[in-house]
Amino acid sequence: MEDFLKESLELEFVKKQRAMLCGFISQGSVFDSNIGKLFVKKNEKVKGSQNFTYTILNWKKTDPSKYVSKFGFHCQTCCGILPQKNEWNPDWISFYTSKLQEQMDRIKVEQDDEEVEELWLKCKDKIPNLFAGITIKPSLIHGDMWSGNVKQLDDGTPVMYDAACFYGHHEYDLGIAGMFGGFSMSFYDSYHEIIPKEPGFEKRHSLYQLFHYLNHWNHFGDGYRHGSISLMEKLYKD
Repeated sequence: MEDFLKESLELEFVKKQRAMLCGFISQGSVFDSNIGKLFVKKNEKVKGSQNFTYTILNWKKTDPSKYVSKFGFHCQTCCGILPQKNEWNPDWISFYTSKLQEQMDRIKVEQDDEEVEELWLKCKDKIPNLFAGITIKPSLIHGDMWSGNVKQLDDGTPVMYDAACFYGHHEYDLGIAGMFGGFSMSFYDSYHEIIPKEPGFEKRHSLYQLFHYLNHWNHFGDGYRHGSISLMEKLYKD
């Protein structure tokens, strides 16, 4: 891995420092280099060498700054072990609906759950209404910002890792942040002091949690089915 990183990133030196647990699914390794510390996430369930090479090469050759007028990302990323289609899209509603549809397509293949499929079609029609009257500009999203992926250094500097990045609506990251706890009210108060809530925030919060319930269903099984259905019913009936 050291030689691969050195060659791919055109570094002067790379030295593995330690291995570390990376969430519930992946393993991570920390490397020292002449440009600072590098963090590499690896999952044995994914044929990662090709994907990793693709990501590195596209990261080197692409200037992402010219794309931030759209939603998406300049390479494929994964949320857990599942890849995310990050094709650029000028419309956030279309981009996010396709993210949900991607999760539903996986559930259909594995479960063929007619009740959930029918409910999703009803819920899907309601999505544009949740964004009425607001303007969304692309923001760089962590993508999997639950409390297990956020820590502090000894000097108090916040650190986030195990990302599933793309450019999206800034509210998206708060979806999974609210699912498992771990963030204090002072965190949310400080966040909304900088970026105030816009009309319809609470309903969109449920919509953004829906992606993660579906994603967890696809990772860990139908223990997340009930939560997914509850969110769809809430979004459909409201």
